Amino acid sequence: MAFSLYANLNQALERTRDYIYHFCSTNTANLSYDTTKLPSFLDSLTSRAGGANHVEFYSGTSDDIYGLFLCRGDVDPRNCQTCVTKAREEIIGQCLSNKAAIISYDMCMLRYCDINFFGRKETLPRVFMWNINGNSTLGSPDPENSGM
Repeated sequence: MAFSLYANLNQALERTRDYIYHFCSTNTANLSYDTTKLPSFLDSLTSRAGGANHVEFYSGTSDDIYGLFLCRGDVDPRNCQTCVTKAREEIIGQCLSNKAAIISYDMCMLRYCDINFFGRKETLPRVFMWNINGNSTLGSPDPENSGM
């Protein structure tokens, strides 16, 4: 039983490490928020990842900073929390002094920005990804094989 628990935990942590990409804005001038407050802002956001929701939006009260996380719909709350926490650590390490940043793993995505992006259509940054599982159909997925 202990081995099974260890194997499940190890598998969850490995999936969390499935790093996909990160983006840090190149603009660091005239930040509208104090960068020393970014870690606590992200703490407030990521602390919500253990709940039932797989999406959370959050905006700071005194500073102009906005953030969100997304977890895949099939990810349980514990693994969502683990992934978003890892993303928080990585985004602070990579992008602390940038106005905006996005980091994506297989199970989750974390984003912050000094501009309110909620409800806005954005086309940048653009990331292209390929299906490495051999589906060569350019149209919709095969519903018989996808469980739809």
